[in-house]
Amino acid sequence: MTRKRLPSYVLSSWVVTSNVPYLTPQELPEGDVCRPLSIPDDSEWLALFGGALTELTKSWNWEYSGGLTVDETIEKIQEIIDIWYEGCQPCTYPGGIRIIRVGSNGRLEMLDDNGEWVEPTGDYIIPPPDAREGGTEQDQICLASKNAVNVIRILYEEWTEAWASELTLDEAIVAVIAALVAIPAFVLFAPIAAAIALGIAGFLEIMFELIETLTSDLWDEAFNDELTCLFQSCASNDAGVVTFDWNCLNDKINQRINEFSLTDEQLRLYGQLGYLFFFIGGTDGINLAGSTTEITDDDCSMCDDGWCIYFDFTTDDYGWTVYSGVGSYVPGVGFQSHDYGTESDLLIQIPLGVTTSLRSSYACYTSTINSAGRLGYQPSPGTFTPFTLPQGMITALTPTEVTVMPVTTTVDVNNIYFNQGGSGGATFVLSKLWIFGDFDPKPEIGDECPEVDCG
Repeated sequence: MTRKRLPSYVLSSWVVTSNVPYLTPQELPEGDVCRPLSIPDDSEWLALFGGALTELTKSWNWEYSGGLTVDETIEKIQEIIDIWYEGCQPCTYPGGIRIIRVGSNGRLEMLDDNGEWVEPTGDYIIPPPDAREGGTEQDQICLASKNAVNVIRILYEEWTEAWASELTLDEAIVAVIAALVAIPAFVLFAPIAAAIALGIAGFLEIMFELIETLTSDLWDEAFNDELTCLFQSCASNDAGVVTFDWNCLNDKINQRINEFSLTDEQLRLYGQLGYLFFFIGGTDGINLAGSTTEITDDDCSMCDDGWCIYFDFTTDDYGWTVYSGVGSYVPGVGFQSHDYGTESDLLIQIPLGVTTSLRSSYACYTSTINSAGRLGYQPSPGTFTPFTLPQGMITALTPTEVTVMPVTTTVDVNNIYFNQGGSGGATFVLSKLWIFGDFDPKPEIGDECPEVDCG
């Protein structure tokens, strides 16, 4: 049996090219130029070009270089792709299969008869995950993470088995869909998987060929645990309904792909997760996978190590900087607020050096008035966004330990800020700060943490 094979230079260069991001454009001209693109009249060719264009909507494929931000660039790219698809009439593949894509937000979208991308209907709807019952919120997140990883692992093993059985790509797709719909929660998934496979056929072919260098044995228990912890760090729980953040999952996998410590085989294994995420239907499919119940062990203690960094501002500023004159650093004392007469404020910031998961923070400060403090993240230096989780706004009139951010969930950050503010003329001083996080990497700043103590 002869299988279609990719040229060897594609396989050898895949790891390198997948790690080199595009640079964002410097500007967005007002006018457009139209250049014809003649595509062979075949669904496979349409799928190849559609899949290639879709890669330009993924944030991890871009690097900010001034001018347009990554989000602005992706927004324009998406507009271009939408217009391109609007010219594809009728809005189905041969056989009447709807044109389906995983959007930039990880959600499934369907091209309707008017050429508009809309929420899927009919056979192309992935149902929301069922709420889990019993156990703590963290137990439920653990179970959802383990079960989601289990379904992804089943998909991977089916692809490797298809390769070992010398199936063609088309035969492999049929076999993998059959294995997926055998999972009770995915029993109605066949039309969705078929439509997705047509849309990303070119990328599935790349993944299928890359499996030649891998085996399912590479997906061992250590990798399974690592992926479970990764999923857990990107999960949220709303009354038992556990869902996973699409950007968080892909960002963390992209971080691993860019780690030089990985072997070529490990690198390719992480790289193929992106294809599996698309094949399962993006975040909707991953959430559905997390609602399955084959795995019943809710022990995720392998994910609990975490990290802590500590700043004693009475000895050093550690590279924290005051933003726009809102406060000052006093050697031997700490960061002191700026008194505006009617209010007093302190705003300091620092880059972490890595993108990681922040969990909680404790601070020590002295104040002559009731004041509030919080920790937040910076999408870019000078841009301040409070965490969306409860802040636990704090007050203190004497040196005290205060919870800046409660231990409830994790948020991915690469720049952080600390902000205090109070009404009325006053002075307050931030003297110590502890920041805790879950999962690697740990920021290489600050000192090793002593016990939280403001005495």
